Amino acid sequence: MKIYTEEQYVRKHCGPSDDGLIGTTHNMSAIAIKRWLQQANEQARVEYNHRGKIRKEYADRVAAGEIRPPTSDELLAYQASGHPDNESTQAAKRVIEKRRKRCSIPSSET
Repeated sequence: MKIYTEEQYVRKHCGPSDDGLIGTTHNMSAIAIKRWLQQANEQARVEYNHRGKIRKEYADRVAAGEIRPPTSDELLAYQASGHPDNESTQAAKRVIEKRRKRCSIPSSET
């Protein structure tokens, strides 16, 4: 059984997002700018709809048991395996260490 978060699954099946609004308009006429914005809007709408279908497919596959979302411990381990300079990686390592300490020390409740 494969393990994916919804975002990992969508990224795997859709690829990176392409922002159609990146570029310059200083040499374009008003009509060309309007056409460019319409094309970018259409591209964004198509991508949004495609990602929605992929998200529904993910939910269906999770319900069918073909894939499963990761547990919180698996997510932490994945995050802790990132670059050591990233704050989120360091935070994940601290949380894992705290959980290990908490689990290894027996409680003194009577």
